[in-house]
Amino acid sequence: MVRIINNSNLCFLNSALQLLIMNENLCIDIIRQSKANEKNGVYTPSLINEIAKCIYIHYKEVDSAFNPKALKDFIDTETTMFLEPTQHDSHECLIYLLDILHNKLKRAYKMDTIETPKNKIEKQRNKEWKAFVENNWSPIIQEYYGQFIILSQCKECNHTKYSFEFFNDIGIEIHTYESDRLIETPKSIDDGIRDNFKDETVEMVECDGCHKKVSMLRQVSICSFPVCLLIRIKRFQYSNGNITKLNTKVDIPKVLLFNDIISKQNITYNLKSVINHYGSYGGGHYTTTSFYGNQWIEYNDEHSNPNEDFSNAYVLMYQLSVG
Repeated sequence: MVRIINNSNLCFLNSALQLLIMNENLCIDIIRQSKANEKNGVYTPSLINEIAKCIYIHYKEVDSAFNPKALKDFIDTETTMFLEPTQHDSHECLIYLLDILHNKLKRAYKMDTIETPKNKIEKQRNKEWKAFVENNWSPIIQEYYGQFIILSQCKECNHTKYSFEFFNDIGIEIHTYESDRLIETPKSIDDGIRDNFKDETVEMVECDGCHKKVSMLRQVSICSFPVCLLIRIKRFQYSNGNITKLNTKVDIPKVLLFNDIISKQNITYNLKSVINHYGSYGGGHYTTTSFYGNQWIEYNDEHSNPNEDFSNAYVLMYQLSVG
């Protein structure tokens, strides 16, 4: 795994990079684009080329550390989100990197014919997914995006409507509120996902069937699963005018079985990489723990050591199991 120099509170960027380069498919596309960016074989500085340099050091096992300063400078020309030389949120940085990589890697794409849908709901799902992918295809869409199906049912006339949304990560709560007090609730990732997809009732929604303001049943489930599933544990919570960090213990399985959680499909994910956060909100330190070389290793900027402790986990990356 690549060692990354920490220049002025850049561990939020380092940890996001160390997680991303554990996706070999994405790395191949970044290297390919980097080579295409070269002019007559001459290296030209760019955001893509800087990330490619980091990937090269990692997979070629070059005995040197990657300096992210030039990459950070390129990021700062694209956004002011991380301009201040203070600690930033690694999850926000990760999602931003996915967005900017998507924009720089996207290209025209023609999907293969999707199998014949079994019903009109599946037909609608396929149509929306095809339109989304063909208009926006990139390695990021291919690897990190999935699709929600949302059922809305009127509790008076039973009129039912289906809609679809695309997603690239799932956030899970590890707290509840009792009498306006925030209560930490230890749970597993499985429980957090189940809670995320519980049925809920939405009040005062206009029904397309009876055209009244009614109570509406809302059910959300996953109909298209991403290759890489990102899960954010919502450790930073706003309460009574302050943002605090929740150090709640969360059980993190190395194998995630969705047929046991919310889906009838036999979908299995293997834990690949974890961004950890140590300390309090507004400060602290980020590291990344990844499964590499047949062992779990925690990468702390330029340093690394074997470690399977996920008690400080903040962002998880699971990879879809094939076969």
